[in-house]
Amino acid sequence: MAGKRARCAASSSRSCAEDRRITISPGDPLPHLLRAAVCVHDSYEDGFAYAPAEALACGVPVIVSEDTGMKDLVDPAAPGRSSRPAT
Repeated sequence: MAGKRARCAASSSRSCAEDRRITISPGDPLPHLLRAAVCVHDSYEDGFAYAPAEALACGVPVIVSEDTGMKDLVDPAAPGRSSRPAT
């Protein structure tokens, strides 16, 4: 578990360094969600994730992977899409 956590932290740090629009902030996500234009949740292992559900509750469009349970939350008539992960 520690190795997976370290790899995730390293990947997050690289993403933040490469693109200034990507930030990681501790605490309540609500202020960030209210400013967001879109929420991308490209996981391929989550059955259900709270981040996309919270984004939808804030009126933020989401992009989720079709390989998770989150695709059932995205209404095709509303802003938001599900996508197939690259193989």
